[in-house]
Amino acid sequence: MSTTAFIVIALILIGLGAFLFLLWWWGYFFKAYYPDPSQSRFAHVEGVKLHYVTEGQGPPLLLVHGMGANIYCWRKLIPLLSKNFKVWALDLRGFGLSDKPINQPYDLKTQSEILLKFIHQEIGETCSLVGSSMGGAICLEASLSEPQTVTKLVLLSPAYDSTIVVYDLRVFRRFLKLFVGFANPWVISRVMKYIYAPKTSYSRADILNYMRPYARNTASIYALIDSMACVADPTLKNRIKNIIIPTLILWGRFDFVVAPTYAKYINESIPHSQLFIHETAGHHIQEEEPQWVTDKIGPFILTEDKITGPSV
Repeated sequence: MSTTAFIVIALILIGLGAFLFLLWWWGYFFKAYYPDPSQSRFAHVEGVKLHYVTEGQGPPLLLVHGMGANIYCWRKLIPLLSKNFKVWALDLRGFGLSDKPINQPYDLKTQSEILLKFIHQEIGETCSLVGSSMGGAICLEASLSEPQTVTKLVLLSPAYDSTIVVYDLRVFRRFLKLFVGFANPWVISRVMKYIYAPKTSYSRADILNYMRPYARNTASIYALIDSMACVADPTLKNRIKNIIIPTLILWGRFDFVVAPTYAKYINESIPHSQLFIHETAGHHIQEEEPQWVTDKIGPFILTEDKITGPSV
C-alpha cells in the first residue's frame, strides 16, 4: 500500500470516528427527558432502587415495559389511562433510572419477584398489570406465581415464547465494552425503525430518551444483555395454560419483533383471554396507537364480567 493510500484511509477512519463521537455527545447535551424529574419517585425493594411514576385516581394499574425500554414508552398512554385509573409505571431493575447491579440475575423469576414486592410495598393492594413484550412475560410469571395479587392481565405483544430469540446477546457478554460506543442516536433510530410499524414517525426526543440510559453506561449494557434470560426462558410457553386471571391480549399486525403469528397460541392457551390485533401497528402498540389501546384496556378492566374463552 502506498503512503498516499494509507493517508487517505487514515483520514477517512478519523473522520468517521469524529462523526460517531459527535453523535454520541449529541445525546449528552440535548436534555429531552421524560418524565420530568419532579414526577420521578424512587422505592427501595430488596436493596434495589426502583424508579417509578404514578398519576390519576381509581383502580390501580401497573405498566411494565419491555426489553431495552423504560417508562418513556408509556408517555402517551399514562395521560389517557389516568382518567379512570391510578396508573403506576415502573422502570424494571436494570432499566431506565432504576439500579443496574452487575452480575445479578435478570431472569423471569427474579424480575417477577421484584415486581410483586413492589406491588405489596408501594401499591399496597391487588392491581391489574399491563406488560409490553418482555414486560408481558414478566407479568405472566408474576400472575402464575401470585394470582391472588393480580386482578386482571393485559399483554401487549408478550414475549412468552423463547423461539422469538434469533440472536442470544449473552454470547457477546465478554465483549460488552465494545457495545457501549453503539449507544448513539443513529443506532437507536435504526432499532426504532424495526420496532415501529412502517411509516411511523418519531422525534429526536424519542431517540434520546431511549438512548439516555445506555450512553456511556456499562451497567445498562450488562443488564440489557443479561435480560435475554427473560425472553429466552423455555418453560414459560408451556405454563401459560395455568393462568387463571382474565387476560386481554393486544398485538400489532406489523410487529416484526414478536410476530402476530404468536398471538393465536397464547390466546388459545389462556382460558380467560381475548385477543385483538391492530391492523397497522407495530411492536410498541402503546406508542403507535395509544387511544386504541386505552379503549380496549378501560372496559376490560372496569367490567366485572370475566372473559369466558379465547377469541380471535
